[in-house]
Amino acid sequence: MPAGRRGLVVPQNTFLENIVRRSNGLHPNFILGNAQILGNPIVYASDGFCKLTGFSRSEVMKKSSDCTFLHGEHTSNESMKEIHDALINKQALQLEIIIYKKDGLAMWVLLHIGPIVNEKGEVVLFLMTIKDITEYKDPIPGTDQGGAKGWARLNKSLTRHKTVLVAFKQKSASQKNAQQITHLMSLNDDIIPQYKQEIPETPPRVILHYNTFKTSWDWVILILTLYTTVSVPFMVCFAYNSEPLNILDMIVDWLFIADIVLNFHTTYVGKDGEIIDDPRLIRLNYLKTWFVLDLVSSLPYGVLYFIPKSEMEQTEIANLLSFLRVFRLLRLGRVARKIDKYLEYGASTFFLLMLSFCLVAHWMACMFYVIATKYDKYDVHCWLYILADQIGMQYKKNGNSTEYDYTNTGPTIAARYVSALYYTLTSLTTIGFGNISPNTTAEKLFGCVTMLLGSILFSLIFGQVSAILQQSQKNTAKYHSIIDNMRQFSKLYKLPSVLADRIIDYFMSTWASNKGIDTDEVLKYCPKDLQADICVHLNRVVLENNLAFRDAPMGVKRAIARNFWICHVAPNDRIIHHGESLDVLYFIARGSLEVKQGEAVVGLLGEGDVFGDNVCNEPTVGQSAVDVHALTYCDLHCIQRDALLEVLEFYPEFAMKFAKNLQLSYNLRDELTIRRRTPSIVVHDEEGGDDLRPVSVTYRGKRNRKLSLVEELAYTYDIPDSTVDHAHNSVEEAALPAERMVLPERTRTPNTLRAKPELFQDSVDVISSLTEMKGEVRREIEVMNMKMTQLEQQVSLILNLLKSQGHLHSRASGNLHESSGNIMDSPQHDEFNDSMNSPVGSRRDTRTQPPQSPRPREDPPKDDPLPDWLAPPGSASSQHSIPDWENQEADQSSASAARLLNKDEQKPSEQPDPRALQILKLMQKK
Repeated sequence: MPAGRRGLVVPQNTFLENIVRRSNGLHPNFILGNAQILGNPIVYASDGFCKLTGFSRSEVMKKSSDCTFLHGEHTSNESMKEIHDALINKQALQLEIIIYKKDGLAMWVLLHIGPIVNEKGEVVLFLMTIKDITEYKDPIPGTDQGGAKGWARLNKSLTRHKTVLVAFKQKSASQKNAQQITHLMSLNDDIIPQYKQEIPETPPRVILHYNTFKTSWDWVILILTLYTTVSVPFMVCFAYNSEPLNILDMIVDWLFIADIVLNFHTTYVGKDGEIIDDPRLIRLNYLKTWFVLDLVSSLPYGVLYFIPKSEMEQTEIANLLSFLRVFRLLRLGRVARKIDKYLEYGASTFFLLMLSFCLVAHWMACMFYVIATKYDKYDVHCWLYILADQIGMQYKKNGNSTEYDYTNTGPTIAARYVSALYYTLTSLTTIGFGNISPNTTAEKLFGCVTMLLGSILFSLIFGQVSAILQQSQKNTAKYHSIIDNMRQFSKLYKLPSVLADRIIDYFMSTWASNKGIDTDEVLKYCPKDLQADICVHLNRVVLENNLAFRDAPMGVKRAIARNFWICHVAPNDRIIHHGESLDVLYFIARGSLEVKQGEAVVGLLGEGDVFGDNVCNEPTVGQSAVDVHALTYCDLHCIQRDALLEVLEFYPEFAMKFAKNLQLSYNLRDELTIRRRTPSIVVHDEEGGDDLRPVSVTYRGKRNRKLSLVEELAYTYDIPDSTVDHAHNSVEEAALPAERMVLPERTRTPNTLRAKPELFQDSVDVISSLTEMKGEVRREIEVMNMKMTQLEQQVSLILNLLKSQGHLHSRASGNLHESSGNIMDSPQHDEFNDSMNSPVGSRRDTRTQPPQSPRPREDPPKDDPLPDWLAPPGSASSQHSIPDWENQEADQSSASAARLLNKDEQKPSEQPDPRALQILKLMQKK
């Protein structure tokens, strides 16, 4: 049922209208105060109150409900205290008090305070009414009221007994008003309505025109009306008289009369769309519109059949009834009223048009039969006489009479009606087979009228049917039209087949989600407030589930929701390009996306994730360091950076919470440092063992320097950010350089996540956590690397100082010679001894001078024993408890320290660290 025919039925708060209507003429002086705000400010003042007190509505609004602005010299303090307590405790109160008008005139009033509750039972308002009772009280001291009031009382006493009837009427009216005022002051729930949203209630004995009972009743009346439009022409034209049908007609007539009575108590829709439920207006509206037509068409004419009458009177009454029954066709006006509200629907319109065409054909068939019987009077050339000859059912004479019996002989009534209907349908549809054709002049004239009417109806009805079918297929036609345009576009510009398929696939997925409805076009017809409510509903997934908006006030949600728009993307669509400005914040409502930096996947995003730029912490618009691709069909809720900042600026309190609760799943501004792993070479053990250790090419090229901590971790452990796996290529020993490199033993840390990919394969949260953890670990490693570099420099400086004082001795010459004689004989070992024994600043360059024999070492003084790690080899402190394998490890450490000293000699001299000097002094004291 269209809303325009139904009326405005949205729940409304008609509290103020009800108060004004019920108090009009009884007690028009009242104010309304808020019961939930401190001070109980006045929110409404009636015209009667303003006129009585002399204050305008703007002067009264927002003042306290205790009406202290009306108090004066003679106002009782006890009364003021009672009013204050009643407002605080939200209780009802009635008392007499002296108040002062704006001009300073004092008067006695009867003041009543009543609390008003909402649907939850909470007191939300106060209704304060006042009644001027000055004329019933003694004069107020200090006021000049004797003259005016005295003349008023004298005039009242002189005119009191003008007539007995007038006095009686005045007394009755005053008693009635007093009773109504008493009911109003008692705060009866039937008098004081609640302050709540509700559908407007109808007065007693008034029926809503759209409720279930009235709708069912209308359908019954509609069916009976259609029965009348079919039966009345048939019974009048074919002179068909049946007692059961006459009884049925009488029942239908009484039902129509009952419908007239109901129409006097049924609401209707006014010009402005509001439902009119005033009984007086309802009666006037029905009397001016449909009452006369309904009354004439509903009179029980069938009663005349049951009145005793003579044969002549029977004939006259039959002719009269045949004429009066035509008035029943006026009930078609009821059909027009009932079906008007369904004309907006295509299927109902099509059904009604076909029904109308059939009714016209039925009426024309009845008229065609009347022409043959009443006008041509069964002429031998009329179509009815010819039909009797064709079917072999000729009309016969009535006994010995010369007249034919046209009632009981000839074709049956069914054959006559079907033949007449067949002719009218062939004429209306402009087909005309000719087997039943008009022969007489009257029949030919009727045939001309029928064909003209048929051409109009055929073009009108079936043209309308074509329009209805096109309207029903409008969306489908639009869909195929857009698909065809896309294909023509791809063909015109010679797009690749993959790109053309993506265009069509995107449109089809978008159409499946919105059915071709343009949301922005629909919102244009809505006011701003309604647009905000619709936008809040459309973006409820983000506003209710995201932590940044979950606890936001409704005003903030409405302001933000109006700036959101929903974007639908298809798989493989690139949402953000590298280097693109980050002026939009994206919230994922459905689907999954991937974040790629170059060719490396650095993040996966799913439902509920947020990506973009941190608008709260970044003062300027940044550039994206990554690309964002859609993996599946996605629905994204997007908002512009400027629009969001504008709302946050307007709501600073919410802006602080938003900045704290906004959690970006991936900040597109951040760029990760991606280190690619180089291919490795497998080195076979000399002893033929199966222990194959991959050696990095980078490490082999830089074997003469010590690895940093970051490089050592990268070599020892499997770091997740590596995008190129090791290619283990077996290389023979002869292919390696001649100089053998000693590799440190290492054990690889097993990667649990790689061993069990099912733990994180489909979990976006785990991948996001690993991505964040990876960045944190990388930063910590860099900090540790810097600290280790500083520590290495300090240790190098300490070793230089110790060597300059003669306290540094290497154990490599002893134990290392015993464990590896080949190395002791090599020239590199001689260079190492020379570099260890030569004083600081006088070491010779081993690259230009020939190797020399090692110098004899000097043992430290016996009275100043050194620690084990500084003692010379062969001493008691270094031999009594050190196994051979520990000596070998110590020799390797000493050799590494010696190489580090050789490397540091090439650097410019540095100032000694004070902390190292302090440590050296402490060691010398010992």
